[in-house]
Amino acid sequence: MGYLSKIKSILCSKSFWWILILTFLLYGFSYRFPLIFYIAPLSVFIVYFLLNFRKKLSLSLDAVILFFLMAVFAILLFVGGVVHLDFDIRVKTTTYVLLFLFPLFLIFYNEIKKNPIQVTKRNLLFSYFLISILLMTLYFNGFIASNRYQHVGNAIGATSILFFTLKNKKMKWVLSLIWIFFLLLVGSRQALVGLLFSGLIYIFVSNYKVFITFIVSCFLILLNKDFLLKNIYVLATKYNAVTINRVIHAIYSGGGKSVDTRLSVYSSLVEKVGFFPNFTFSQTDDSLLPHNFFLEYFIVCGILIGSVFLLYILFLIIRSIMVNRYSVLVYFSLFYFISFNVSTGISASKYFIYYCFLLIVLLENNRIKKKFQKKSKQ
Repeated sequence: MGYLSKIKSILCSKSFWWILILTFLLYGFSYRFPLIFYIAPLSVFIVYFLLNFRKKLSLSLDAVILFFLMAVFAILLFVGGVVHLDFDIRVKTTTYVLLFLFPLFLIFYNEIKKNPIQVTKRNLLFSYFLISILLMTLYFNGFIASNRYQHVGNAIGATSILFFTLKNKKMKWVLSLIWIFFLLLVGSRQALVGLLFSGLIYIFVSNYKVFITFIVSCFLILLNKDFLLKNIYVLATKYNAVTINRVIHAIYSGGGKSVDTRLSVYSSLVEKVGFFPNFTFSQTDDSLLPHNFFLEYFIVCGILIGSVFLLYILFLIIRSIMVNRYSVLVYFSLFYFISFNVSTGISASKYFIYYCFLLIVLLENNRIKKKFQKKSKQ
């Protein structure tokens, strides 16, 4: 089957259009939007439900736990918002979780669960490919504000990972490197960190000898840091690689102003974490945003519930790496884990929570495969 035939088959696939719509909403929707904007995700959910109400929309135990833990966060945030009449922040955030994220989570989980994993890979790759092209076109032509570079960069970075689902070795490397080049022009340090994080974990779990070689190489590079950084900076400036320039500036400035701001916010907000839920906490402006969803979750829900959430997410990630260590989709999901926990709370964490459902489905597929193998042996 030629490439044109494959593209035609993808465009004729209902599952692709559902994933594309969900991905578009994920990247295009902010919790700052007015309440009326929730008509879009709720309409998508109602249409999906009506088209699939005869089919079983089941949830596994892992999915139920994740939904429950997110619902606890939303409910406690809502109670605090109503008690203290904080409708602009806490009640609005709760509305965002319940009316936008939950419908998307449910559709995404059921849609990828009912299709073979190869179909999910294809749908995600093509969806991100189209969205990253759209965002790059808008960004480089000035239709997206310059301060939204992280938003654009993360779509590009995620797409560069998904290219490795392609079977053609040359094609996957060429396309991935082209997209990384675009990422360097955008200036997103967050996305670059996500790529490095997911790449290092892959190297570590797939070949520890290569990982050790990498660590030794990094040590040798550190010994010649100043010389290398100066020359890299010259090349980056010459070819307008904004991301590299921003990274080098951050290294020389000890992280820069953004890191100092985050550290000061972390230190002040850690004091607000108690054993029981905190009904008084509210990020009244951007300077008080936790920049870490786990910190936000701990403050809102308390140490007991917060610890359950943290341990559960870590369990999902570690188990997924152990069971599906060579799956591109695992590292695609991990791309969002670190980089989206140094950004603005729930508005950024939606990505890594969203793709936790992808990890859950991968684990479910592995369990089904093992059961089938046992039955075959018997």
